[in-house]
Amino acid sequence: SLIFKSEHCLTVWNKSPKELRLAEPEPGCLVIWQFGNGTSGHCGIVRKVGKDKIETVEGNTSGLSSAVVREGDEVAIKLRSKAGSKTMKIVGYLKVF
Repeated sequence: SLIFKSEHCLTVWNKSPKELRLAEPEPGCLVIWQFGNGTSGHCGIVRKVGKDKIETVEGNTSGLSSAVVREGDEVAIKLRSKAGSKTMKIVGYLKVF
């Protein structure tokens, strides 16, 4: 994959080739969130795409919360809004391969 390798989600977004960015999510792509207006983020792998929702697999999250949890203790399948949330906005989607 040409995706930039980093543990920092927003660095992955900013330094990956722009041609890997997708306007709409698709299964297998990465979804990148930004926490507020800061430099912290979160990412997941898109499993399924619906009209208004995406199903993701995310690490460092919590299966008990519907919110984007950045400091959780498990890998969980989550159902997320394509619009993001008040605290975590979707920066975009990256095609991994």
